[in-house]
Amino acid sequence: MQEPIMVTTSIYDFIKDRIRRKRVTPAEEQLLTAELQTAKQVVSRELPENVVKVGSRVSIKDHTLGIEKEYHFVGMGKSKPSKGRYAIDSSIALATLGRKEGNVIDWTFDDSMRKIEILSVKNTV
Repeated sequence: MQEPIMVTTSIYDFIKDRIRRKRVTPAEEQLLTAELQTAKQVVSRELPENVVKVGSRVSIKDHTLGIEKEYHFVGMGKSKPSKGRYAIDSSIALATLGRKEGNVIDWTFDDSMRKIEILSVKNTV
């Protein structure tokens, strides 16, 4: 069993809203609903530096595909995948929000289960 995600109340509410409005795939809905049941909600200043949040630059290893990539998670409407910027409602962001360095996650991307690992998290103020 994976440890609970740690998110701010606003991110918790954001994820809950995405589920309620059916803005996620059925597989994501199932995974996110399970995560929210045990999620720890904190205020921004209590969120550890190694936890993925909006603004994080995250290095991820995809063990299924055998690739490493860096992602910068940004707010809605600011994504530009060609520049490595992904909105917080993207599948990769939803899979990693609230998780920390070293976490290994099984997540469904485009109807196939993949195993990803968070190698590093850089947060700027």
